[in-house]
Amino acid sequence: SAGDLPYRAVLHAVGPSMGEGDEQGKVMLAVSRCLKLCSMHDWDSIAFPAISTGFFNVPVDVVAKGFFHAISSFWDARLEEPPSKIIICLTEDNFQPFFNAFREASMTPGEAGHSLQLTTRDESEMETGIVELDDADISALEDDDVNEWFK
Repeated sequence: SAGDLPYRAVLHAVGPSMGEGDEQGKVMLAVSRCLKLCSMHDWDSIAFPAISTGFFNVPVDVVAKGFFHAISSFWDARLEEPPSKIIICLTEDNFQPFFNAFREASMTPGEAGHSLQLTTRDESEMETGIVELDDADISALEDDDVNEWFK
C-alpha cells in the first residue's frame, strides 16, 4: 500500500551501484518489474525517480538507456495494457543527459518506431520535486533540434 500517501501503492525499486557490472541491464530489470506490477494491478500510471543516479553513482546516460529499453520493450509487448502513463522525475542536472540518451536510443537501428513522448509540466500542474521548464529553458538546451520535440 501507499500508507497515507494519495497513491494506490509505493514500489521500492532497488537499482545497481556503479561498478557491479551490467548496470544498464539491472536498471532495465528494475523498471520492467515495476511496469509488470502496474499491469498486473491495472494501475494506469507510474512515476520513477532516476534510479541509481544519486548515491549509487551510475551515470545518467546509462540509467536513461535502461529506462528507454525497459519502457519501449514493455509497450511493444503490451500495447493495450496499463500503465498508459509513465513519468520519470528528473532534476535540472539529469534532464539533458536523459533527453540525449532517450533521443540516441530511439534513433539506434532496431529501435525505430518507438514513440516515447517527452513532456514538461506547466505552472498549473507544478508539484514538489517537479522541475519546470519554460520555453527559455528548452531553447537553452544544447541541441536546437530538441526544440522540435516540444512543439
